Amino acid sequence: MGPPVILQERLDKSRAMVTSITELSTCKYALTVQCPTLCKHPLFQLEKPVSHTIHCNLIPQEEDTTRNEEERVVVESPKVADS
Repeated sequence: MGPPVILQERLDKSRAMVTSITELSTCKYALTVQCPTLCKHPLFQLEKPVSHTIHCNLIPQEEDTTRNEEERVVVESPKVADS
């Protein structure tokens, strides 16, 4: 067995706690820390998907007919009478 390991805790003990310490190999440890205050930190928030709503409106039949007639007038060229 090697020399004892000294851990310095710099956590607010009322809000965070080390729940487990596992020695993975000689002088290599895995610590599990529970700290509820991190849940409110922006870097630990889940990204919310951005969505946009598209509202579609039906074009009334009268307006659609008027628009088609106006387009026909613009597209048709005036006829010139033969002399």
